[in-house]
Amino acid sequence: MIIIPTEKHIDWRRTPIILIALIGLNIIIFSFYQSGDSLKIDRSVGQYVNDDYLDLEWPAYQKFLTSQGKTEQLNEFQSFYDQGDHYQLAYWLLSDAAFADHFGERREALYPRVRDYYWQQRDELHQQLASVSVVAYGFNSQQFNPLTLVTYQFLHGDLLHLVGNMFILAVCGFAVEVSIGHGLFLLFYLLAGTAGALLYGAFNTGPSSLVGASGAISGVMAMYLGIFRLRRIEFFYWIFVFAGYFRAPALFILPVYIANELLNYVNQPDSNVAFMAHTGGFVVGAVLVLVTNNLKHPVIDQAYIEEDQEVPAAQKARALIYQYLEKFQFESALAEIERFQSRFGDDFELSRMHIVLSAQLGKPYEDALKRLLNWPSVSQRQLRQLNALWRETPELLATLDDDALAKLGVKFLQLPDRSYAEAICEQLQSREAKSPLFADLATRLANLHSKLGNKNKSANYQAIAERLNQGHWL
Repeated sequence: MIIIPTEKHIDWRRTPIILIALIGLNIIIFSFYQSGDSLKIDRSVGQYVNDDYLDLEWPAYQKFLTSQGKTEQLNEFQSFYDQGDHYQLAYWLLSDAAFADHFGERREALYPRVRDYYWQQRDELHQQLASVSVVAYGFNSQQFNPLTLVTYQFLHGDLLHLVGNMFILAVCGFAVEVSIGHGLFLLFYLLAGTAGALLYGAFNTGPSSLVGASGAISGVMAMYLGIFRLRRIEFFYWIFVFAGYFRAPALFILPVYIANELLNYVNQPDSNVAFMAHTGGFVVGAVLVLVTNNLKHPVIDQAYIEEDQEVPAAQKARALIYQYLEKFQFESALAEIERFQSRFGDDFELSRMHIVLSAQLGKPYEDALKRLLNWPSVSQRQLRQLNALWRETPELLATLDDDALAKLGVKFLQLPDRSYAEAICEQLQSREAKSPLFADLATRLANLHSKLGNKNKSANYQAIAERLNQGHWL
């Protein structure tokens, strides 16, 4: 479930300095500082396992965890060891700074015959792993470092994690920064992120480190709602296959956010998502803005909040279509799609929707289907949608004439799986089609299989093309 407030759109006359700086800093840190992490982990952990440090130190680590009362963690690590997942176990052992200090003081007594250079190399591996971003600056409740309450907010686990966070920050952060000012926005952002880490640490005592801006961004979303309070504002929602816009009093959505995170925390105990960090961010973000709103001399820009912002007509029309769809009012949705296309021109996604709805309602769809198949420039995502339409509703495409079907086959050649283009070629053969476009499709398939070294297939498609070009069919 995704619900994002979209009442205010970015207005570059009010430059969001802090927002731009935060997004830029997160991207720079991920692109440059974090880029070498995988190599460091592979090198240090791989060498640690290959040089038999794990076999040597595992008994000592078991005793250390027992002495620390970390029974649950010991059981988890024991399962790694028993299942042969030595790489995962070695990562946790080698990155455990407390064990490194404890073991460093006792290893000579435990293993007097091991040479000094062996320990020197082991220390170098520990230092190399300790320099990995998540280990050095991620928030870890077992190895508490106040600095990491801030630094963890600027680290991300992967590209998708980064892109998702920065998108939501960009959508929600602008209105908050304009409303409360640059300085307060930065302060509240960091405080919400800090609260998220502390609540996460209170409920998560495992060895994993927390990274990501989600706690701070949850705080920004809550600030957005707190700024508008009970004013009815616009939200975008995406729940399963349903998407669209609705309006509701801003603060009414805050309990939904918090309840959703708590429910996910209970139902998904093994998830890598830090639900409690989100919850901490939501709560503190809302409190900070609501307190600020009730100060004797409030600093929130009420004029900006009350300023009406015109929603683009196309966005309103699209939202109305989705509203009809979620209510299963397909006749009305189809009528609105036709109005949209007459006002704003063809839209690939809506054209595809037009075809499916028309087929379900028993209405003509041939013209819409031909427009979709003749779309001038098709992205990979749109190609996959076309392919799904062809696979899931073959009765629609059975109505295509030979030229239109051959054009579709040429388009499908851009997909990684060329079998769909071949299936269309077979369909055209069964029709005994004589279209020049069919000859073009066969020639392209012949050339493709020639490059792939499939001589028999290449010869077969080349023969089809030659027969068509000679003007006859067997």
